[in-house]
Amino acid sequence: MPLPTSMGFKGIAAVLTAAASLVAAVGALRFSKDANARSGSTSAQTDRAFNQADQGYAFLMQEMKELRERVAALEGKGAGASGKPSPPRPPRSLPTALKDVPRVSAPEDQTDRTGGDYSGFDILDADPDKCSHACVLDPQCRAFTYARPGFVNGPRSPAHCFLKSSVMSPVKKACCISGTVSRG
Repeated sequence: MPLPTSMGFKGIAAVLTAAASLVAAVGALRFSKDANARSGSTSAQTDRAFNQADQGYAFLMQEMKELRERVAALEGKGAGASGKPSPPRPPRSLPTALKDVPRVSAPEDQTDRTGGDYSGFDILDADPDKCSHACVLDPQCRAFTYARPGFVNGPRSPAHCFLKSSVMSPVKKACCISGTVSRG
């Protein structure tokens, strides 16, 4: 996706919103990489995914720096000695690695996406982010539902994560937090 050479505040806000989603996905990959490194279980495919994420992260950090400079120039704070803003840089395209980074929806509190389950696991420390991270890291996953402790197998049961191969309709339920993952 080519980036425009001149961009107003709305365009910058749109890029920053997209970048925040990508940074979250890269953060999930880095969290997983650290966990895999501690357990000693990594594969060549996993290493390639981590390397692509790191390249995408470096690209995003450079873009964020340039966007901050553009905002300063638009506000009149980034003018050079001549008092004129710096010239725009030529358009660039996003690296392929970033085009394929999964994007997670905002958490859907008190929402269950019933059905479409292909996998599930208990979450002993009751952290709903672990459920969304698991979905991001699994290419088959399109949606997830995190069930709070005590809702799956009785009042003493741990939290549970349901990974879904399809996006099911949301249903209001106090038990759960759900979300979707967009890919490519």
